[in-house]
This record gives sequence, C-alpha cells and structure tokens, in this order.
Amino acid sequence: MIERARTGHGQRSDRDPSVRYTDPGWLNVADLVICRTSCGPGRRIELSVRGCDKRCPGCCNQDFQEHHPTTLISSGQVAAAIEQMVIRHDVSGLTVSGGEPLLQAGGLLPVLATARHVGLDIIVFTGMIYEEVLREGRQDRLELLGLLDVLIDGPFVQGMNTSFGLAGSANQRYLYLTDRLWPLRNEIEGKPKTRDYLLQEGMLKWAGYPLEGGRI
Repeated sequence: MIERARTGHGQRSDRDPSVRYTDPGWLNVADLVICRTSCGPGRRIELSVRGCDKRCPGCCNQDFQEHHPTTLISSGQVAAAIEQMVIRHDVSGLTVSGGEPLLQAGGLLPVLATARHVGLDIIVFTGMIYEEVLREGRQDRLELLGLLDVLIDGPFVQGMNTSFGLAGSANQRYLYLTDRLWPLRNEIEGKPKTRDYLLQEGMLKWAGYPLEGGRI
C-alpha cells in the first residue's frame, strides 16, 4: 500500500512548499495500476506521473498535466509497491507515462533500478526528443535512458492520431535502446489500441487509450 507523504518527524507533507516533486527521491504520482492489454506486451505495471510543460492539444492524459503535487510519494515507497505487485501478480514489464516522466528523472531512477532488479522490461513515454535529451546532457536523464528498453518520444500531435501501436500520434518514434523487446515490436507498434477497466478503491477507472486514440 502506497501512502502519501505525511507531516511529522522525518517526513514532509505533499502540501509543504519546500518539497518539489522534481527533487530526487520523490515522485508526483498520478496512478499506479496493473494493465492486461493496453500499455505494452504482456501484463504490465503502468506508473503515471503528474506534471507536463508541453500541454499538447488533444492529450488523453490532460488530468495529469498540472504540476501541483497532489500525491507526492517517496521513490522508495513506489519501488517497494512495484516489488509487491511483481510478487502478487504475473507481470512482465513496467510502462511509465505522464505527464512528463523525464521531468522527474531523479525520482524515477531508483524505481526503474528496482524494476530492472526484479526482471521487468521498461517502456517510457516522453514528449521530449531523444537527441535533444542527449545534447542537453543532464546526468539524471541520461542515467534514466540507460535503464530503458524502449523510449517512445515526441509530443502528441492532434490530427496525426493512430489507431494502432502504443504511440499516440504518427510523429512519435519507437526507440529500442536494448534488444530485449525487439522481438515484440509488432505487438508494440502494430497492435490495435485498447483500454483496461479497473476497479480501484471502489471506483471504476480505465487505463490505456480513449476510443479515438492519443497519448502524451
């Protein structure tokens, strides 16, 4: 069970203005769910983070664009939750979306390292461009790239929506940073879009794509 950071000795509230969710060791989490079909090959964990500067028109995750840290959680808690999900569920991979995951690269690093340690493959979405991230040279983002199997990059462009594959629009690229998921590229790039319906805390939620397509 993940709990929000609370006030008290040794803890800080997610309402505390001294806490920025971009600080290493913390994540502004929008969702953490199990997906059966909608976020990549096999049964997967999907971690969605909150906060994005792009504000792409037509983004299917508009609720996750605001930067306000509504659910600030330590990276250690998120990593521990993922370990428990691996134990309790037959999952093969982790997909990270947003919001913009690379804005929280420092907080994501220990989470992705844990995912690697327990044997999960890793897919990450970003509205940034891979080559620009490399040129920028920020150490936390470069280290994060080193933990990925697939990066799906580029902003979502309304009007270029696709009805298949994980990318939301045709301008976005599938970058295979290892060969682990290369044999499953047809499923990653060519499978019709789906959504998963989830009953969580008494509420019916969905993960994946709106019916017309779209992602970050």
